[in-house]
Amino acid sequence: MKVKVLCAKGYNYEKNGVQKQGMTLDVCSATQENDSDGRGNFTCGYPAENIYIPRSLPIEANDLINLVGKEVELVYERKLGQKFEQLVDIKVLD
Repeated sequence: MKVKVLCAKGYNYEKNGVQKQGMTLDVCSATQENDSDGRGNFTCGYPAENIYIPRSLPIEANDLINLVGKEVELVYERKLGQKFEQLVDIKVLD
């Protein structure tokens, strides 16, 4: 999935005695969408989404921050025995 990185976020807080830590990216589509079904349902512009960075992805916070403003490809993979795909790599596009 090719996207543009809008924002990188990190969090570290305690909730109900449990420490929560992690990182996310806010991204938008790299290409503009102009889609309509003719019944009032439409999408126009650059849809945005929040992407969770799994702990299994070896990336430092500074490396994530350096991606802001760049176009990247998010690589997802469904590992054997898992129900859902998981982010396994972030490749910077030139």
